[in-house]
Amino acid sequence: MKFLPVLLSPFFLACFIHLSVAQTIELEFPPDPYSEDAWLDLRYLNEDIAGENGFIKLSDDGRSFVNGNGEPVRFWAVNGASSARNLDDDELAAYARSLAKMGVNMVRFHGSLHPRGEGSNINDVNMEVADQIWRTVAAFKKEGIYSVISPFWAGMVTPSGDTPAIPESWKLGEYAGNDSPWGVMYFSDRLKEAYKEWVKYLYTTENPYTGIPLKDEPAVALIQIKNEDGLLFYTVDNIKPRLRQEMEKTFFSWAEEKYGNIDLACKAWDNNVLSNDSRQDGRLELYIIWEATQPQSGGKAARLTDQVQFYAERQREFYTEIRDYYREIGCSQLINANNWKPAGEMMIDAERWSNATVDVMAVNRYYDPQHQGEFSAWRIDPGHTYNPVSVLHQPHLLPINVRQVDDMPFLVTESGWNSPQKYQAEGPFLVSAYMSLTGMDGFFWFNHTGPGIDPDPYFPWWQLEGGQLAMTRWNASIPGKFSMYPANALLYRKGYIKEGEPVIVEYRTLDAIFRRDVPVIAEESGFDPNRDFWTTEEADAGTLMPPLAFLTGPVRVVYGSDPSETYVSEGAASLINIREGTVTSNTGELHWDYRNGISTMDSPKSQGVAGFLSEAGEISLSDITVRSGNEYAVLNVVSMDNRPVRDSEKVLIQIGTVYEPTGWKEHADPESNRLVIENTGTMPWRGDAVSMTIRFKNSPRVNSAFLLDNNGYLKEEIPVTLIDDGFLLTVPEHALYVILKGLK
Repeated sequence: MKFLPVLLSPFFLACFIHLSVAQTIELEFPPDPYSEDAWLDLRYLNEDIAGENGFIKLSDDGRSFVNGNGEPVRFWAVNGASSARNLDDDELAAYARSLAKMGVNMVRFHGSLHPRGEGSNINDVNMEVADQIWRTVAAFKKEGIYSVISPFWAGMVTPSGDTPAIPESWKLGEYAGNDSPWGVMYFSDRLKEAYKEWVKYLYTTENPYTGIPLKDEPAVALIQIKNEDGLLFYTVDNIKPRLRQEMEKTFFSWAEEKYGNIDLACKAWDNNVLSNDSRQDGRLELYIIWEATQPQSGGKAARLTDQVQFYAERQREFYTEIRDYYREIGCSQLINANNWKPAGEMMIDAERWSNATVDVMAVNRYYDPQHQGEFSAWRIDPGHTYNPVSVLHQPHLLPINVRQVDDMPFLVTESGWNSPQKYQAEGPFLVSAYMSLTGMDGFFWFNHTGPGIDPDPYFPWWQLEGGQLAMTRWNASIPGKFSMYPANALLYRKGYIKEGEPVIVEYRTLDAIFRRDVPVIAEESGFDPNRDFWTTEEADAGTLMPPLAFLTGPVRVVYGSDPSETYVSEGAASLINIREGTVTSNTGELHWDYRNGISTMDSPKSQGVAGFLSEAGEISLSDITVRSGNEYAVLNVVSMDNRPVRDSEKVLIQIGTVYEPTGWKEHADPESNRLVIENTGTMPWRGDAVSMTIRFKNSPRVNSAFLLDNNGYLKEEIPVTLIDDGFLLTVPEHALYVILKGLK
């Protein structure tokens, strides 16, 4: 059984362009006093102090996390700890409190400890960054929020004013000036030893804000060795000539060791010879990594297989050495190697195998709006364009569609529905539902800027035509994301959606991984269920299972093992209806209609729907029936007392719609099927007015509804209509949160 690519008409995308003509309302987010009067405050889900019971550990089966008491724990997490550099102590305390209130229990510090400044010694520590880390660990600890520390990223080795990225004083050979050292640490002992000096200082020095060295700090749950770097990505081809020659010499020695001598290696490669091979110098030229992403045959295929193995083993040796170094300096935390990707789908397992020498697996992956225009990597300007299609129509692009490495926790350490994106409210809903189903252990939204909703998500120093300002792109402190956390964090962390039984467990030999053999199921977006179909005809290309299988239950992979042990659930195919465009989880609790753009969750303690609701008519779940006039909306109905919704005495209703700044303007380009931004708008935020009625069935314990303000405080009681089998609620047009309670 194979999954084969067949393209549909380019008209397809145009069917899903949404230009909002709905009535919009202004959203108010006044400063939050964080008083005990809040009706919606999830701070209680966290420990009083993060790590009060000890370090976060692996579960007995190695697949998930437990706290110091051995209790299972999942992480609703964010990036943004480094934003503390812009906050005073009171603001930082409010920042931590605001995240805890919304259900966050882990924060990631993404920074780089390398020194800056002309004349700096490569072994020096950037004391400003070290202090930021110590300070944020202490602040978030007080709110029961664990920290993840990512201490180095080559992308942050950048110029500062007149100071080059890499000064001559580093003595890093040909690396001097404004080059970023992508891939260098895997082969440069000098940079690797400098890294060790940086982290030794960071972890063994007493934290001035707590009096505890980070190595002994249980509030630090995870050490990430480095961020977004690797030898299997395209950046490896930019390594400078002299270092590349050292790599080629190492490859020569590696080939001699594997085959016994270089003649036998060449024989294994059918005498595939490259122009820069030099036996005299003991060097073997390395192919550009793109070659490993293409179909190959004969000696070239064999040589590329060895090159991929060489790169993967080199990475694994590096991560093993750094892991052992952290243990040597006394760090007790769990360790993650990296979170990056290779150049192509068929090297994903080689990349992850190289990472699997540590405790925790991770990846960075976004639902990308395909934002284009000058400076679009970091800001949003008039004239930029983007793709307006919801992921509900593109389930193959859900960021958490991953083959989880068996016996290891799996985290998505950077992700989000980053701006400009109309349909951000669906993100937390889908992440909470499908990470629960597949047993993934944490998701980190990128990137928070401070407490609450960002009051000014613009760059004030870039004034554009007509007085407009460039808008920030990488910002999760906005209504479509942050305001959607509470219900979804609650249901995910409490386990209200069942984890499914594995639908695929693929056993792969290392030889098959290095050969880049096609896996049972692919993660890459090129395998598209909207343009492809699933057939029972045999073919040479394509995967055994379509990517929609990720939405039916857990998918796992075991490395260095017997392929005959591979398991594919007999029932998985019956859960996927390509012709109707639907997928159902093997728990029966989740259903995704990607043709119409609607996803539902239906469990005893958590029910809801996300998507294009006005065309769907009445949507009936176990305890609620929903009808909405909103073209697009997201609804969560979640028990707040750990009872089933029908027996609960306190229920949270959370509603999201489409959110845009006041004055935001755009138009559709019929030729590209993209939206063109005309005006980036101003604050405040506006949202589509809610048009929704909910019928609650068999809910005798609740009979009153209360509207909360956007900070979770009581605003007013709202009427309900009693009916024979429950009651009917008309949701106020400006509602984000409603609490149902029973009157005593």
